[in-house]
Amino acid sequence: MIKEVNIQKVMLSLFIYYQNNFHMLHWKSKGKGFDTAHKQITSDYYETLADDIDDIAEVLLRNDINPPSYKEVLEILEESDIEVITIDNEKNYDIEDIIKLSQKMLEDLFKVLIEVHEIPEMKEVKNIGVLSFYENLIDKYDKECRYLNKRRF
Repeated sequence: MIKEVNIQKVMLSLFIYYQNNFHMLHWKSKGKGFDTAHKQITSDYYETLADDIDDIAEVLLRNDINPPSYKEVLEILEESDIEVITIDNEKNYDIEDIIKLSQKMLEDLFKVLIEVHEIPEMKEVKNIGVLSFYENLIDKYDKECRYLNKRRF
Protein backbone atom coordinates (compact mmCIF):
# COMPACT_ATOMS: atom_id res chain seq x y z
CA MET A 1 0.00 0.00 0.00
CA ILE A 2 1.29 3.43 -0.91
CA LYS A 3 1.05 6.27 1.56
CA GLU A 4 -1.96 8.45 0.80
CA VAL A 5 0.13 11.62 0.68
CA ASN A 6 0.54 12.73 -2.93
CA ILE A 7 -0.19 9.27 -4.32
CA GLN A 8 -0.44 10.70 -7.83
CA LYS A 9 3.02 12.25 -7.43
CA VAL A 10 4.30 8.90 -6.17
CA MET A 11 2.92 7.28 -9.31
CA LEU A 12 4.49 9.82 -11.64
CA SER A 13 7.76 9.60 -9.72
CA LEU A 14 7.83 5.83 -10.16
CA PHE A 15 7.20 6.18 -13.89
CA ILE A 16 10.03 8.73 -14.18
CA TYR A 17 12.43 6.61 -12.13
CA TYR A 18 11.66 3.41 -14.04
CA GLN A 19 11.92 5.18 -17.38
CA ASN A 20 15.47 6.06 -16.36
CA ASN A 21 16.02 2.42 -15.31
CA PHE A 22 14.92 1.17 -18.73
CA HIS A 23 17.26 3.66 -20.38
CA MET A 24 20.14 2.38 -18.22
CA LEU A 25 19.25 -1.23 -19.11
CA HIS A 26 19.31 -0.20 -22.76
CA TRP A 27 22.86 1.07 -22.39
CA LYS A 28 24.02 -1.83 -20.21
CA SER A 29 22.61 -4.68 -22.36
CA LYS A 30 25.12 -7.38 -23.31
CA GLY A 31 25.55 -10.95 -24.41
CA LYS A 32 23.23 -13.41 -26.08
CA GLY A 33 20.00 -11.72 -27.04
CA PHE A 34 21.67 -8.30 -27.14
CA ASP A 35 19.76 -7.09 -30.19
CA THR A 36 16.40 -8.03 -28.71
CA ALA A 37 17.23 -6.59 -25.29
CA HIS A 38 18.86 -3.42 -26.62
CA LYS A 39 16.77 -2.58 -29.67
CA GLN A 40 13.38 -3.91 -28.66
CA ILE A 41 12.65 -4.54 -25.01
CA THR A 42 14.46 -1.71 -23.26
CA SER A 43 14.06 0.95 -25.92
CA ASP A 44 10.37 0.12 -26.35
CA TYR A 45 9.79 0.43 -22.61
CA TYR A 46 11.72 3.65 -22.07
CA GLU A 47 9.98 5.27 -25.05
CA THR A 48 6.56 4.02 -23.88
CA LEU A 49 7.17 5.32 -20.37
CA ALA A 50 8.37 8.68 -21.74
CA ASP A 51 5.06 9.09 -23.59
CA ASP A 52 3.04 7.97 -20.56
CA ILE A 53 4.98 10.32 -18.27
CA ASP A 54 4.03 13.26 -20.45
CA ASP A 55 0.35 12.25 -20.43
CA ILE A 56 0.33 11.62 -16.67
CA ALA A 57 1.98 14.99 -15.97
CA GLU A 58 -0.72 16.71 -18.03
CA VAL A 59 -3.43 14.85 -16.10
CA LEU A 60 -1.87 15.95 -12.80
CA LEU A 61 -1.80 19.54 -13.98
CA ARG A 62 -5.54 19.30 -14.72
CA ASN A 63 -5.95 18.71 -10.98
CA ASP A 64 -3.49 21.47 -9.99
CA ILE A 65 -0.74 18.99 -9.04
CA ASN A 66 2.68 20.08 -10.25
CA PRO A 67 4.93 17.37 -11.67
CA PRO A 68 8.01 16.73 -9.50
CA SER A 69 11.56 17.62 -10.43
CA TYR A 70 13.99 14.70 -10.56
CA LYS A 71 15.31 15.65 -7.13
CA GLU A 72 11.73 15.55 -5.83
CA VAL A 73 11.19 12.20 -7.59
CA LEU A 74 13.97 10.69 -5.49
CA GLU A 75 12.62 12.27 -2.29
CA ILE A 76 9.04 11.15 -3.01
CA LEU A 77 10.09 7.57 -3.70
CA GLU A 78 12.29 7.55 -0.60
CA GLU A 79 9.27 8.55 1.50
CA SER A 80 6.91 6.07 -0.17
CA ASP A 81 6.36 2.45 0.81
CA ILE A 82 7.47 1.24 -2.63
CA GLU A 83 10.63 -0.83 -2.83
CA VAL A 84 11.99 0.48 -6.09
CA ILE A 85 14.48 -1.33 -8.27
CA THR A 86 17.65 0.56 -9.06
CA ILE A 87 19.72 -0.47 -12.06
CA ASP A 88 23.42 -0.69 -11.27
CA ASN A 89 25.35 1.35 -13.83
CA GLU A 90 28.50 -0.66 -13.04
CA LYS A 91 26.90 -3.93 -14.14
CA ASN A 92 26.00 -5.35 -17.55
CA TYR A 93 22.69 -7.16 -18.02
CA ASP A 94 21.85 -10.07 -20.29
CA ILE A 95 18.41 -10.63 -21.77
CA GLU A 96 17.25 -12.89 -18.94
CA ASP A 97 18.15 -10.25 -16.34
CA ILE A 98 16.42 -7.58 -18.39
CA ILE A 99 13.22 -9.59 -18.75
CA LYS A 100 13.11 -10.30 -15.01
CA LEU A 101 13.81 -6.68 -14.06
CA SER A 102 11.27 -5.49 -16.63
CA GLN A 103 8.67 -7.79 -15.12
CA LYS A 104 9.17 -6.39 -11.62
CA MET A 105 9.08 -2.78 -12.83
CA LEU A 106 5.95 -3.39 -14.92
CA GLU A 107 4.24 -5.01 -11.93
CA ASP A 108 5.17 -2.04 -9.73
CA LEU A 109 3.76 0.40 -12.29
CA PHE A 110 0.57 -1.64 -12.60
CA LYS A 111 0.12 -1.70 -8.79
CA VAL A 112 0.59 2.04 -8.40
CA LEU A 113 -1.90 2.70 -11.20
CA ILE A 114 -4.45 0.57 -9.34
CA GLU A 115 -3.76 2.55 -6.14
CA VAL A 116 -4.36 5.86 -7.93
CA HIS A 117 -7.51 4.51 -9.60
CA GLU A 118 -8.92 3.63 -6.17
CA ILE A 119 -8.49 7.00 -4.45
CA PRO A 120 -11.86 8.57 -3.66
CA GLU A 121 -11.28 11.79 -5.62
CA MET A 122 -11.09 9.74 -8.83
CA LYS A 123 -14.79 8.99 -8.40
CA GLU A 124 -15.72 12.69 -8.51
CA VAL A 125 -17.60 13.79 -11.64
CA LYS A 126 -14.87 16.29 -12.56
CA ASN A 127 -12.40 13.39 -12.81
CA ILE A 128 -14.41 11.13 -15.10
CA GLY A 129 -11.96 11.70 -17.97
CA VAL A 130 -8.99 11.25 -15.65
CA LEU A 131 -10.44 7.99 -14.36
CA SER A 132 -10.91 6.76 -17.93
CA PHE A 133 -7.30 7.72 -18.72
CA TYR A 134 -6.03 5.70 -15.74
CA GLU A 135 -8.23 2.74 -16.68
CA ASN A 136 -6.61 2.70 -20.13
CA LEU A 137 -3.14 2.78 -18.55
CA ILE A 138 -4.13 -0.01 -16.16
CA ASP A 139 -5.20 -2.14 -19.11
CA LYS A 140 -1.98 -1.35 -20.97
CA TYR A 141 0.33 -2.26 -18.07
CA ASP A 142 -1.76 -5.28 -17.09
CA LYS A 143 -1.28 -6.61 -20.62
CA GLU A 144 2.46 -5.91 -20.52
CA CYS A 145 3.13 -7.51 -17.14
CA ARG A 146 0.67 -10.43 -17.21
CA TYR A 147 0.98 -11.39 -20.86
CA LEU A 148 3.53 -9.80 -23.21
CA ASN A 149 6.61 -9.60 -21.01
CA LYS A 150 5.86 -12.94 -19.29
CA ARG A 151 5.92 -14.67 -22.67
CA ARG A 152 9.58 -13.67 -23.03
CA PHE A 153 10.61 -15.99 -20.15
